[in-house]
Amino acid sequence: WCGECDFSAGGSSTDYWNGDMEYDEVHNVMWTVEVCGMYGLEAWDYANPCQIVFDCDNVTGWCERGVAYDPTENRLYVSNWSSGVVYKLDPENYCAQVGYCDLNYLGYPYYSVAGLAFDENHGVIWVMTNSAPDYLFAIYPFADGYYGNCTLARCYNGPVPWGCYQADYKGAGIDYDKVENTLYAVNQGAGYPTPNYNEIFDVGDCSTITFID
Repeated sequence: WCGECDFSAGGSSTDYWNGDMEYDEVHNVMWTVEVCGMYGLEAWDYANPCQIVFDCDNVTGWCERGVAYDPTENRLYVSNWSSGVVYKLDPENYCAQVGYCDLNYLGYPYYSVAGLAFDENHGVIWVMTNSAPDYLFAIYPFADGYYGNCTLARCYNGPVPWGCYQADYKGAGIDYDKVENTLYAVNQGAGYPTPNYNEIFDVGDCSTITFID
């Protein structure tokens, strides 16, 4: 299948504005965040695209932009570039908040979150920012009931060299491929002929990342 799905209620960004996406292998659904409108999360059927099988509204009260799914705990993580907080949610309980960690203590640009991705191989959550410069780093998952500062993982932590699309404020959604041990990142590429430019990052041993143009 290849095509386009319109999840908007009225074709306006004030209804739904989809952000980051994350595959949930436990339930075989694709999660996507609603940046505006209902400030919620939607899960659409991976086997029957465009069919929404689960929806929860106003999960944090913020315009979420990044989402990650942890299959080991059956938990969702969402964040945004407004609050600087990574929220942990229970998808089995209408996305109820079960904890959060705060990135604000690290200062700019760490709290300007645009994308999240769960890395099962290294047990970390990758974070992409939309900032000047765009940053890529990882944090450790946290237990239910935790409300405190995020803990940086001992992985790559620094600016994203976007290659031929080098510019600030281009960070968007990211995803992790556990088989290939790579990160896929979307460069918003505003002002360029190709609006969504994909970069592939080789995670390696999680101490360094090889950037592939």
